[in-house]
Amino acid sequence: MIFGKDEKTRWEEAQKNEELHHRKHSIKYKNREERRNHFSKFLKERFQLDFGFFEGKDVLEVGCGTTGMIYYLDEAKSRIGIEPMNIDSIIEDWQKQFVKKGIGEEIPFEKNSFDIVLVLNSLDHVLNPEKVIKECHRVLRKEGQLFVHVEVLSPKAIFFRPLLNRFDRPHPYHFITKEYLNMLSTFDLIYQMEKKDTFSRPNYFHERILNFLFQELHLIMKKQSC
Repeated sequence: MIFGKDEKTRWEEAQKNEELHHRKHSIKYKNREERRNHFSKFLKERFQLDFGFFEGKDVLEVGCGTTGMIYYLDEAKSRIGIEPMNIDSIIEDWQKQFVKKGIGEEIPFEKNSFDIVLVLNSLDHVLNPEKVIKECHRVLRKEGQLFVHVEVLSPKAIFFRPLLNRFDRPHPYHFITKEYLNMLSTFDLIYQMEKKDTFSRPNYFHERILNFLFQELHLIMKKQSC
């Protein structure tokens, strides 16, 4: 897969849009217990897990933003998120210990450093998804697990991809499930769930359109080789 100037331009635009979004909406997420409950529900519904799964493990989140799960994994042995945006002025002081400036294409940690890597709603925002996946593989220990949550194009919407690539500028890529699975072929698949009707208010016309175009993909992958 070749990544050209247009993808880089769209990635830069996406970063600006994301930072504006986080600045505008971060106030909504200041209740820590509510966010813990949100992620507890997310883990149960999407991965059939709870916070206890992370107990005693070293965890990395790629693209943690201001509201990522990494801030709420109190059970983990150690936890850190990497984020390309400048978020120091947005997040609260207690969060700063858990985030490091960086990009998924060049994860700033040694190989075999983590038991779990989380890539939650960020793989379609990066500059080079294949390189991010390779970096996740590198920093995971043997038997380590990669969690992926991403919105994919539904099979019936594939013909809309050129239009989305042109107008949905905050997302540099629009992949279908098979393409993500091909990129993740260096891992063993141990869990997969595809959730249709991603948007919860289908009576709204725009959300009916979005549910036609997109669905959620949830994967747990295991690293077998070092």
